[in-house]
Amino acid sequence: MSARMYVVGALLALLVPALAHAWPVDLVVPLEPGKERFHKLDTVDWVQVADASVADAELLPGSNELLLTGQKAGRTLLLLYAGGRFAVWRLTVGSPPPEDPAPRRPRPARPVRT
Repeated sequence: MSARMYVVGALLALLVPALAHAWPVDLVVPLEPGKERFHKLDTVDWVQVADASVADAELLPGSNELLLTGQKAGRTLLLLYAGGRFAVWRLTVGSPPPEDPAPRRPRPARPVRT
């Protein structure tokens, strides 16, 4: 892989939290803390986990297999890139507390003092 691809990957990795929250989740994957799970993929260029303290993802070279490992109870997002397209998976480890179904309202702007 060329140095340019590593630079692009590094820049996109910094944007994972922002990008992952901007797209709907394509797949929900349940995991157990301390256990591993394999996923065979048709093709994949890279993967990035938003919160590595909850789950870890490792792309196994030459096999297009993804090794997912649950670290602790919680939720995190996994961003996958293949063939010029992104996918977002939600990794749910153990039994985390339920998500808040109510959308969050934006806070009103504070008046500016002059």
